[in-house]
Amino acid sequence: MFPQILFNLVCRRSVPVDLSAACTGASQTVSPANTNRRFFKFQNISANPMYLEITGAAATATTSYTVAPGATFTQENGHITTAAITVLGTATNLFVYKEA
Repeated sequence: MFPQILFNLVCRRSVPVDLSAACTGASQTVSPANTNRRFFKFQNISANPMYLEITGAAATATTSYTVAPGATFTQENGHITTAAITVLGTATNLFVYKEA
């Protein structure tokens, strides 16, 4: 039985959910809390830095992860936050976000 459980955990497959959007200029929720989240990738596809928060709190320029233009932030294979993910960025700047 143990090998089957391990196989199910390692080989779990799913189609990523695309929550890509534009920033509003204020902290906004990218993805609500999700206890089933197993992976996420955030990419800043704009010319200005963005600030990503993975604790469920509002994103800020002083306490959140800075995601430089063109950079990505990924969580997979291990501890993955189940809290809401928020972002702060210049209004109309775009980001790509996918999770499974």
